[in-house]
Amino acid sequence: MQSQSVTMKDVVKDVKSFLGSAYIGDYIIRGKKHFILIDKNIVINLAKYMKDKWDARLVHVTVSDLGVDGFEVAYHYSFEHIEPRYHIVFKALVSREDPKIDSITPITFEASWAEREMAELLGIKFVGHPDPRHLFLPYEWPEEVESIVKKENEKILTSIPVKPSSSAGSIIPIGPYHPMLVESIFFRCKVEDEIILDVDIKPGLNHRGIMQLAESRNYWRNLYLVERVCGICSAAHQVAYATTVENLFEMDIPDRARLIRTLIAELNRLHSHLLILGLWSDVIGFPTGFHHLWRLRENVLDIVETICGNRVNYGMVLIGGVRWDVDDEKLDKAEKLLKKTIPEGFEIASSIADHPVAKKRLKDVGIVTRKDARDLGLVGPTARGSEFKIDVRKDDPYAAYDMDWISWDIVTYPGGDCYARFMVRVYELLQAYEICLQCIDALRKVGGPIQAEVSEPEPDKEGFGKVEAPRGELFYYLKSSKENPHIPNTVRIRTPSYRNNAALPFMLKGYTVADIPSIVMSIDPCYACTDRAIILENEKTRKKEVVTIRSLANK
Repeated sequence: MQSQSVTMKDVVKDVKSFLGSAYIGDYIIRGKKHFILIDKNIVINLAKYMKDKWDARLVHVTVSDLGVDGFEVAYHYSFEHIEPRYHIVFKALVSREDPKIDSITPITFEASWAEREMAELLGIKFVGHPDPRHLFLPYEWPEEVESIVKKENEKILTSIPVKPSSSAGSIIPIGPYHPMLVESIFFRCKVEDEIILDVDIKPGLNHRGIMQLAESRNYWRNLYLVERVCGICSAAHQVAYATTVENLFEMDIPDRARLIRTLIAELNRLHSHLLILGLWSDVIGFPTGFHHLWRLRENVLDIVETICGNRVNYGMVLIGGVRWDVDDEKLDKAEKLLKKTIPEGFEIASSIADHPVAKKRLKDVGIVTRKDARDLGLVGPTARGSEFKIDVRKDDPYAAYDMDWISWDIVTYPGGDCYARFMVRVYELLQAYEICLQCIDALRKVGGPIQAEVSEPEPDKEGFGKVEAPRGELFYYLKSSKENPHIPNTVRIRTPSYRNNAALPFMLKGYTVADIPSIVMSIDPCYACTDRAIILENEKTRKKEVVTIRSLANK
């Protein structure tokens, strides 16, 4: 990390000097987002330079289809450690006739899933990618997805197996449908004497094509769509999308709307944290804690329903502000119920964490050092449990997080293990609770409108937005169309789970099969509440055994 005396002006000057003849041009858009156009042949050296010299964090890799002009590959880097809000986005043009560009995954692991996704969705070939398999599409595509095989006189469906690199040990396939995951993911683990040797992961079994769908709808209709990317983080997605559109339109929203957005965002965080802490408690042997924490979560959803009229998809955010105002009666009810709910939730979660059994299941399990958290691209409570102090609310403030009414500090916890990630969420209950009370107090004093006048969108412009969703940094990038400015040409969404899920194979290695539920829970994955089965298969004897997730958790 560079000295605090270094400014972004110094960084940009040095970057342009480094690029030399590979520099084509640059421009800055709203929100300290600096775009630099480069020659595609320098991307590998540039990735090394950004990592080694400036410790820049790669937020995402996106690709825009420019039609006959080819493809625009963009590398979004964050410089929050030097100046809040500041990002540099390097853009390289790739021809449609030969859509190839070097992979930077060997330099920056955070690029791995993004490059694989863009390769299969837009046909870009990232040369030198260490794992060029499909990310969301079936591995077999465009070949036959399923084949019929005969075994023991019965017909079964199978597909090409996922193969971890290690040759020793037995195979444990987990998924694609599993009680720990709503978004279907398939794990294939190699184990020997209960120790996990290697892990492979296959997402994409429930891919809905939301980004492509959003590119065929206008900005206002997409508000309804993006809220359904995730039912738990629905408020975060609407705030992130609206913030991005407002940056694209170069418009500001009223202070009262900013406070209301912050209030619902923190209520969203409270219900999400109570949800995962309850589920996690159940997995490690505290079903009573699960029931109590979910009982309290219902109180938070009651507050959300009082303010927004809905409990899951809030429907509260509009481009330019919020849909409804919040009167004093609703604020009084919210404050009263919060004061009754959250201190009790904190006490219950803390007592679970303090129990010897919980410490045995969580401490020294799934350890990720701060350096590894940074290199793997972890975000949210998962990163902060490794003392990686990253939080969009501080690094790139939005809504009311930079207003004088709101005061808070980033929660981190030492250890880098499952226990630390548990405790980050426990203390963030109190943090979100305090922010909610601050918003309620401010809304009693700050009047004015809740919606701004929406300006007319302009063609061929860009918008950039991030929020701190309950699971971490949520990224949106929009590019307006040249032909129809009311419909975006490019919509790119990178969820926090996109990053944290990619790191699970690294987090699981070296631990036992019984640790799998707790380690997977520690990143707060989407969770399906149906108790499905896991099949364990010994690679040598081919003997299969069906076990439940609870039997794994109770080992």
